[in-house]
This record gives sequence, C-alpha cells and structure tokens, in this order.
Amino acid sequence: MVEFLHRFAAGAIYALEPGRPPAFTGSCGAFLSPHTFLTAAHCVPVDRHLLVASGVGIGGARLVTGRAYHPTSDLALLHTEPTKEIGPEHTGMLHTQVFTAPATGIEDGGDFACFGYPADAGAEPVGRTIRGHMQRFFNYTDRENRTYLALEMSCPAPQGLSGSLLSSPRAVTTPHAVVTGNMESYAIVDLVSEVDDNGKVYREETRRIISYGIAVLLQGERQWLLDTAADLQKTQADG
Repeated sequence: MVEFLHRFAAGAIYALEPGRPPAFTGSCGAFLSPHTFLTAAHCVPVDRHLLVASGVGIGGARLVTGRAYHPTSDLALLHTEPTKEIGPEHTGMLHTQVFTAPATGIEDGGDFACFGYPADAGAEPVGRTIRGHMQRFFNYTDRENRTYLALEMSCPAPQGLSGSLLSSPRAVTTPHAVVTGNMESYAIVDLVSEVDDNGKVYREETRRIISYGIAVLLQGERQWLLDTAADLQKTQADG
C-alpha cells in the first residue's frame, strides 16, 4: 500500500482562454474519487473552461466536465474527465491518493498540514507543504459576503494556496478545512511621540503586519459535500 502524501492528492486549477496560456487560479484536492476535486469557490471562475493538473504528473491535466458551488460558503466541487492509463510502475498511486469524507469533529489547537501551489511573483506555481496549528474557530464573512465557520491558521496562506485541503497528521486523509485566504492584524514595533511648541502631540507608529491564514471548516458542510460529489459523479456517468 502506498503511503498517503498530501502532494499526491493535491491539484492545481487552470482557466482556459483562447489565444492565451492557461492561467493558474488556485489549488484543490482529490475528494472521494480521483475525478472529483474540492476547492475554494473563488478559485473557480464561472465563465471559463478549466483544467485540473494532479497526480504529480501521472495522468497529466484533465478537463473539468462538471462543477458545483456551495450556496453560501467559499466551497466548490469539480469533476474531471477520466484519468489516462498509467503504467504498472505507478499502479495504485494516483487512485489511492484521495481524501475521504470530512472530519466530524474539531481539533482545537491541533496541528495541521496541507499541500498547495503558492504562486511566486512572475513565476509558475510551486508545490509546497505548509504546516501549523489551528489557532481558533469563528464566524467569518468574506469580501463576497459569503459567511461560514472558519479556522484561523497559525501561519499565512500565500497567494495560490487557496483551495488546498487541510488535515491533521493523526488522520491525514480526513480533511478538516479548505484554505480560503488571509486576515491581517499588526504589532507596533516602534512608537515615537513628540510635543511641538504649541503643546500639540504628534504620534508616529511603525507597525509590523501579521497575517493569519483562513480556512472554511468542513464539519458543517459535510452532507452538502457528500451529496453534491455523488450527484456530480452520477451526472457524469449518465452523460
């Protein structure tokens, strides 16, 4: 049996536009099936044809043939065309590297790991494993007015990591959340106060921005995910 590794279940999403190279839009993870991928809704443009590249080169990029968006949360499911045949040297690798049904509980303060494709400025996305711990859980409303129960990560989420699946090292195949972005705070690292001749106080601060990654918790969306994944698979099979 091949050991489960996040990188073998992760994928990169690309939008297609005539006359232009495929444009990277975010990360994703194989969910319940090698043909179904879970990601953040904002990584899935509604008006573009899409490709998912997964399996660390095994099977290559596949056209997205079905998609579904969560009605209120920043979640989406993609279904792709069948994978290409793979040689006996890779037998079982691609088809066992999928995440199972979402976790039913929350590990307050627990560790996590995820694998995604942060996009370096001016360069192709680079696959990276990100580790940290779950700092807190809270109700979050994003810029698109989507509201969901969120997990705050102890580390930033670089651009391009959105859509990756986050799980505990103790149950690596069971996803807890999907990365959706960042929220920012700050720490004052230098403070200068001056008083002029008229007694007016001038205050200058130097602030260090602190970013925390945000991920939508899957516990409350478990039934929607299971039902929708099944519907996408059935639709493709009937088609």
